[in-house]
Amino acid sequence: MELPVCAVSGPSWHVLDRGRQVLNERGLRPTAQRLTILSLLAASDDALTIAELSALGRRAKDPFSAATLYRTVALLVKVGLVSRATTEDGVPRYGQYVGCAGETGSGSASPPHP
Repeated sequence: MELPVCAVSGPSWHVLDRGRQVLNERGLRPTAQRLTILSLLAASDDALTIAELSALGRRAKDPFSAATLYRTVALLVKVGLVSRATTEDGVPRYGQYVGCAGETGSGSASPPHP
């Protein structure tokens, strides 16, 4: 499954810098959990399910509660840092995404591409 391709490319620190910037611009704190989830998505070549993200967090010795994971991913989608797509079997998958200027995602304008 393909998610929109207009991501910040390069080392993960670029993605985290952009994540911090977008969160700060929206008056949200760039917490360690938010940045860790963004980093896990940025490091993956594929879009991930919540269960896959949870497993990656456990392997990275940074486990998240289910509630924290769902809320954080929903927030990252809302601010345009993560995209959401639903597979044919109805399972939502998430990918690291920073939209280009003028694009819309999840009903709101995405942050401009750096």
